[in-house]
Parts: sequence; C-alpha cells; structure tokens
Amino acid sequence: MLTRREAIVLIGALPAGAALASEFKSYSVAAVTDTFTADRELTLTLSDNLQTQNWIYEGQRYSEERPSIVVHEGECVRVTLVNDTSVAQVLTLDQDRIALAAHSHVIVDLSFDSLRSRTLRNANTAAIRVIEVRPSYQLHALVG
Repeated sequence: MLTRREAIVLIGALPAGAALASEFKSYSVAAVTDTFTADRELTLTLSDNLQTQNWIYEGQRYSEERPSIVVHEGECVRVTLVNDTSVAQVLTLDQDRIALAAHSHVIVDLSFDSLRSRTLRNANTAAIRVIEVRPSYQLHALVG
C-alpha cells in the first residue's frame, strides 16, 4: 500500500499527456482504504475559485460560501476537487502537488489530528483557501 507521500509523488510524476487523456478518472492523493471512514465529505470546484463548499454530513447535503474551510480536530474529511474548467490545473495542499486534467476530479482523504491549519492553493488562478482546524472539546474531554 502506498503512503500519502508516495501517492503524491506518483501523481506528480505522471506525464502530462497521460493525465490529460483520462476523463473523470479519480486519483487519490491519500490511499483510499477500507479503514478510512470520512466524518464528512467536501466538494470544491475550480471554476468558482474554490469559493463554494458543498458538504455531505450524515446523508444531508448543504452548501456554503466562506473565506476558509472549517474542520474540527480529530475529524476525517474526504475532499473531492473538481476541475470543471477546460484547462489542466495544478493545486498544492501545503507542499504537496495535485495535478488535475481538464474536466476531471481527484479525491483526497484528510485526517486532522492536530490544530495545524493547512493551505490549498490553485497555481493557475492564485486562489487560496485556508483549512482552519478548530479544537474538538469532546476529544480533549475524553483524553483528559
């Protein structure tokens, strides 16, 4: 099984032609396994500069527009990044590079075990979204 870092390196090493040839093929930056259980799912589209956040939580769908993405400490989130534009896009999640072919998507499984915020950047449009991690007081009450 690939580690998250190995998967990202593998995706970055894909030739541009191979990445462009696949329509709606899902590349997972973090190896999607049966052990990963998402607390919530988030879909972000590149055509609106990652502004609209479409969430699925316990079967309910809702949409919001915020300057940052807010998650809670200890939460696992499955993020689907959709490139609904006609050009290839390159995103970075902190220092990790995610290449998206035109009209494709990628699924990224993220676990937020610390309060460290993360940054999602679109290199083509200079759009930046901060993933803000808020403390989970229930998690600290169980530990303490």
